[in-house]
Amino acid sequence: MACGHPEINTTQRHLTTMDYMPPLPRPAICLAVSFINCKVPMRDGISLASDVYLPPDAPGPFPVMLSYSPYGATASRATGLVQKFVPLKIAVVTADCRGLHHSEGSFHPWQPTFVDDAYDLLEWISSQAWCNGKIAMVGGSYPGATQLACLRSGHPALAVCSPSAVTLDPYSIYYANGAQVVAFQGGWHIGISTHAPAPKGSPTFAEAAKSGPVGEIPSRMGVECESWSEQCRHEGRDDFWAKKCDLHDIAKSRAAVFYQGSWFDKLGVSVFETFDTFLHQVDDPASPRRYSCLRVGPWCHGVNMVEGEIDFGKSAKVTEEPEVDFIIAGLEGREPLTATNPAPIQIFVMGKNEWRFEKEWPLARTVYRPLYLSSDGAANTAGGDGRLSFAKPESCAASDHFAYDPSNPVPSNGGRDVGKGGPRDQTEIEKRGDVLVYTGEPLEKDLEVTGRVTACLNIASSAPDTDFTVKVVDVFPDGRPMSVLDGICRARYRDGLDKPPRLLVPNERATLEFFVDVTSYCFLAGHRIRVEVSSSNFPHFAPNPNTGRENATEHEPRVAMQTVFHTADAPSYILLPTIPEESK
Repeated sequence: MACGHPEINTTQRHLTTMDYMPPLPRPAICLAVSFINCKVPMRDGISLASDVYLPPDAPGPFPVMLSYSPYGATASRATGLVQKFVPLKIAVVTADCRGLHHSEGSFHPWQPTFVDDAYDLLEWISSQAWCNGKIAMVGGSYPGATQLACLRSGHPALAVCSPSAVTLDPYSIYYANGAQVVAFQGGWHIGISTHAPAPKGSPTFAEAAKSGPVGEIPSRMGVECESWSEQCRHEGRDDFWAKKCDLHDIAKSRAAVFYQGSWFDKLGVSVFETFDTFLHQVDDPASPRRYSCLRVGPWCHGVNMVEGEIDFGKSAKVTEEPEVDFIIAGLEGREPLTATNPAPIQIFVMGKNEWRFEKEWPLARTVYRPLYLSSDGAANTAGGDGRLSFAKPESCAASDHFAYDPSNPVPSNGGRDVGKGGPRDQTEIEKRGDVLVYTGEPLEKDLEVTGRVTACLNIASSAPDTDFTVKVVDVFPDGRPMSVLDGICRARYRDGLDKPPRLLVPNERATLEFFVDVTSYCFLAGHRIRVEVSSSNFPHFAPNPNTGRENATEHEPRVAMQTVFHTADAPSYILLPTIPEESK
């Protein structure tokens, strides 16, 4: 049997409990009839590898659960999906991305054939005699990206999907306001795109990232990865990224989307923009797409993946029952249970440690409040005189100064990361002289911040190009400074990422207005808000070499002398999206 295509080579076998369990003193139970290594033809002639698992005791045709992944989808027998869905008379198909494991071709993330491959895979599955024409998908991170590719393809067979830990905007995964993300993302990209092993004794990714330009990390590791080097040459939102972010035919898709994101996920910065696309980029508003919903929790790179040093309580963890019901409802053509929720968006408010439904984003009741930086000219370290206030500083307020050395960057500590993310104690960071620290008075009442946090810094630098970082911190009554969110801005992109880069005039004042991050966090009464300002956050972001030349290949970094102004005519502040207590 050849999965409905006699010309495709397959291996048929029966998947039983003995395939994934130790020997037991009972007969094996047939869970699925399996077809291993089915070859799925793509339009350019290469074939993707897939495995097919059909319910053994029903004639079909069946709805299908598809797992489309770069992580060895056909390397194992997909027992988790088979156990969960095949007994429900839902077939399971696993497929390897192009160029990986048993699939032909070559691979790099978000490659030009990504959406075409997704369409062709859905077309092949839906044309099989055992498929009833309805396909579901599930998975997070890059298996979430493959779902977004299927959505973008507009193929009618995709009925429902549940992506998490990913967005429709690859630029926001690799860059933040022109500064390149290095930690995890770089190692993952190079590792999954490189097919030849590095020579024995070569530097690890972490070692290579410390020892030279970010664009030359692969060569220092002894491997070739042109796709990494190429994207390093595109710091702004140019045509290179426009092609990767192209929505293609997403409006044609009728699929309902159960979408999940995290406040500390490195891949989750643009989760709300992505969800807005799901709701509004659709040709048929009455289609099942209207059931789409979003859930954002206090996790890192994955649902329920809690990292950091703040306990957000038992309610921070969620169950998968709503997600499973949503998927099955999509395949059955019925209304999911989530349709009875008060609103389509569900967010976890950190600090209060509670879930809340919202009808729109940003919240219509938001009150934007600037929180101003000031000092007597010595805000360096937590022991300095940096202050925060909702009152605008006087015109005679002093400025602050520090030296930024790219060879000695401020180390990353928490935030949007994988394995080392979440809120973390910033005590050691705040001992550095190249970190300006501004602290407010203890809050008299709770202050909720929900939405996009932005910054306005009036700065000067001795360098023609440099970076400035902002970190928002919650200082607990016992003195612990716990990070809440952080961001960065590359000065040459201060006019906008879609505008031509413009270098600084050394030692002349310039204004940087930029997005920092998005959150929902309640600073409790008795706590203090703190803002750290510096020029580096490594290895979260690649250090700016301060030369104004090509950052990805710069070998001669320079020390920059940095100034932050906070006068009445040149204020520096963060803009907080606060939520009035009486409106919650």
